[in-house]
Amino acid sequence: MKDDSKKESDNDQEIYIADGSGDAISGLSGNPEGVVARLFREHPELIGNGIQEGLTPIKRKAERTGGNFGMPSVYPVIENADEKLRDVCLNSLAEKYPGDAKAEAKSRLEEELSALERQGAATEYLLVYRTLQDVDADSSEYFFRGTMSSSLISYLLGFSHFDPLHMEPPVYYEFAYGYYGDRHPWFEMLVTEKLYERLVNYFDNYPGEHPVEFRHESDGKITGAFIGEIGDRDPDGRWFYDSFHLSFVTIDNLEGLKANMHSGAVYDACHPQSLSEYGKCYNLTHSTGAWTDNAEKLLSEGKASFRELIADREDVFELLLAHDIDRKTAYEIADSVRRGRVCRRGWRPEHLEIIKNAGLPDWFITSCEKIKYLWPRAHTIALYKWCTAIQSHSR
Repeated sequence: MKDDSKKESDNDQEIYIADGSGDAISGLSGNPEGVVARLFREHPELIGNGIQEGLTPIKRKAERTGGNFGMPSVYPVIENADEKLRDVCLNSLAEKYPGDAKAEAKSRLEEELSALERQGAATEYLLVYRTLQDVDADSSEYFFRGTMSSSLISYLLGFSHFDPLHMEPPVYYEFAYGYYGDRHPWFEMLVTEKLYERLVNYFDNYPGEHPVEFRHESDGKITGAFIGEIGDRDPDGRWFYDSFHLSFVTIDNLEGLKANMHSGAVYDACHPQSLSEYGKCYNLTHSTGAWTDNAEKLLSEGKASFRELIADREDVFELLLAHDIDRKTAYEIADSVRRGRVCRRGWRPEHLEIIKNAGLPDWFITSCEKIKYLWPRAHTIALYKWCTAIQSHSR
């Protein structure tokens, strides 16, 4: 992540909201003003700038506090949160990275902490960390969705169950925080029934100083908690955009989930053997526009090998880096592909020129043009490992 004041602006800023994996995907749904409220929760830098589609921006009740991407003052704030988070992470780092491994981990930690300081997000990490400690959560009882597992801080705090510095297949912190550290964290957990009950009881009797209100689905089931000064709901009644939200939902059919992670048309065509290959099949299944009339055709026609197929955003990133494209540009291109921008708008001329000059094959260009959304690799690998941990824990 870079602290670069010359970050390129997106003059044709689209509207996009968070999907279930904690990522930003393009498109509008539901009440338009409600969508805008969620947009501003994920992207406070857009407040007051105006947006397209004729929607009226909904401004926050309070000014943002500090940093380039700080949260509003009505947000819960833990005093000296940056220093406290640093201390917790350094203590954990000393245990997890002894000897020669410590220097690499320390360097990466400083980059991530710098991003959170600019965002003003340290309080959020501490709130989640304290919650898991207070309910005595075991790592086999929860899984954080989305790109959270790309983060070293998440690993040090126990949010993630694998080491992002030494993972195979690799994961990249840019997809957790953005290249410039401007991507705000999203905390969404899958939990066991027992942990779910403890979390509901915990927030029913919350020991912290901040007010709490539950989030409910239409059937009344609790799916998370809002922490902080409770502001107005968005017009569709589903979102408190002035408070921190921790989502926790149970898996209704764990065995069905496991089955879907090991079987299906993609698995039959690709014959996976390793965790990396199973994860690639899962991502080909869940990424929109990646398999049908795309990777499936490339594989059957022999134009690309299974290993080369684009299944997730990391695949695009790695292919670009392997062709000596610089890391910043590789991230920008991978991010445009994973959001479906290339599919909807076509290539930015400068990106297409770089790709062609780097000698990437024509099938890569065509494949990217068909993709509407790319799943995060970190989510998938963490999910496979969590399901294995649940199975081992239940024996």
